[in-house]
Amino acid sequence: MMSYNSRLLFEMVSSCLHESPRQTLREVSVKLRVSDRTIEKSVRSSIGRSFKCFREEVFLAEIRRFLTTQPNMPIKVVSLTLGFKSCSSFARAVRRASGLSPQELRSCPSYHESAQGGATPSNAMNLRTFRRRNTASERSY
Repeated sequence: MMSYNSRLLFEMVSSCLHESPRQTLREVSVKLRVSDRTIEKSVRSSIGRSFKCFREEVFLAEIRRFLTTQPNMPIKVVSLTLGFKSCSSFARAVRRASGLSPQELRSCPSYHESAQGGATPSNAMNLRTFRRRNTASERSY
């Protein structure tokens, strides 16, 4: 049985995800030669959330950073640049992580405010709230 420094392991996991936010828990586990469970426990003890939530936050932060630095780039080019095989798979991943389409994410006011601060659970919730409010206001007309 091995013992790991939880904080150091979390930093290594974070580094792996920042290299490629689409990596799965299994892929990070194999890369770091640490069990899935150990990584999950390290992430949870460091930030209080699951690996999956953390991965989504890193993914959204990467998308925000890219859309901020390349605001006029077509979504299709953004998706291919970020390693997606198709625009539709990129759109599904963005919608699953944020509750918004890539176009909505780009035009969302809280997106611009949070782009420098990185992804946080409250930012993701703000994005979902933004979408619900806009959808509700469109229906009322």
